[in-house]
Amino acid sequence: MEDLLDNYQPSDIVKQFVKTTPMLLLVGVSGAGKDSIKQKLLATNKFHNFVSYTTRLPRTNKGVPEQNHKDYHFVTRDEMRILLENGEMIEAKLYSGNIYGTGLYDLEESVKTNKIALNDIEVQGVEEYKMINPKVNAVFILPPSFETWNARLMSRYSGHDIDEGDILLRLKTARIELKTALDSGYYKFIVNDDLDRAVEETMLCVEGNYSQDSQKHGEIIARKLLAELN
Repeated sequence: MEDLLDNYQPSDIVKQFVKTTPMLLLVGVSGAGKDSIKQKLLATNKFHNFVSYTTRLPRTNKGVPEQNHKDYHFVTRDEMRILLENGEMIEAKLYSGNIYGTGLYDLEESVKTNKIALNDIEVQGVEEYKMINPKVNAVFILPPSFETWNARLMSRYSGHDIDEGDILLRLKTARIELKTALDSGYYKFIVNDDLDRAVEETMLCVEGNYSQDSQKHGEIIARKLLAELN
């Protein structure tokens, strides 16, 4: 499977859809509030929810079980292998021990509904999109400080024992994500210290009106977070 992932190339049809479909790639460290921003954007009725594929098992978030084909397309590793062999995925990467990826289906649905494809994705996947379409919008959501971020991560374990191994894995992954995003030069950084404002700034990115001052502020926060992790 690793060889298949390392050498994967999407079909020509998939590449054409990526080049021509309006979309927003939404990225962020665990606990940054990415999902809350995503739900607010979907509520504007301007976006189509781009559902990612994953080989991990469904989870329960705040007592609510994840739904197949809504939160993720949950597939087995064998099913993922078939999708890859047929060239039906846009991209697929190993992330925290599981395979995540995006496929053609939701791009087709975005075109049918004349909406912007909104894709909650990992940094590795963004790189693949950029190789196909360098102009695609990529936004990186950040918590306002390391302290706030840590509190948000701890809140995930409310009523449960804290899984130190899981926390360490999330922090390790976040360090890679932040460094990759800062080095890339193509992300718009949005600080989520107020949800409504973060949503407004994300819309400005989509419209091409995000200010340089806001971008500089976001980059400073990203570098501070990365320094805390090193």
